[in-house]
Amino acid sequence: MNTQTTKTSFGTIMKFTGFAIVSSIIINTLLFYIGKAAGAFPDTILIPNQNAPLTVFSVILSSIIPSVIAGLVMGLINKYTKKPKKLFNIISIVLLILTFANPFLIPQVTTAMVVMLNVMHVVVAANLMYFYNTKLN
Repeated sequence: MNTQTTKTSFGTIMKFTGFAIVSSIIINTLLFYIGKAAGAFPDTILIPNQNAPLTVFSVILSSIIPSVIAGLVMGLINKYTKKPKKLFNIISIVLLILTFANPFLIPQVTTAMVVMLNVMHVVVAANLMYFYNTKLN
């Protein structure tokens, strides 16, 4: 009986990172337009460092960049640990909880905006965790 497990290739990790990115972009773009229509993203609230209202482009970038970083982190965790999925899940949940504070850094932020932005954070984390936990070795 062979109990040796094979490591997932970095290419495979990045492939499923790409799937998570596409899924996150689709869902978060829909959430942005729903939130915009519902008044959760008013043009009067400016995003720090952009000095502009939230745009769909910002939402898309905010779905891509952390996901790419997560893919690189998963690649490293996979290479150097025996239980990469478990460690990635722990790191992801801790970071997700920490990101819940980010919307509060926006001056004059509304409750609706905080809720929508935090739901978008959950979407990105959930997509990554779904693809890594169900599709990787």
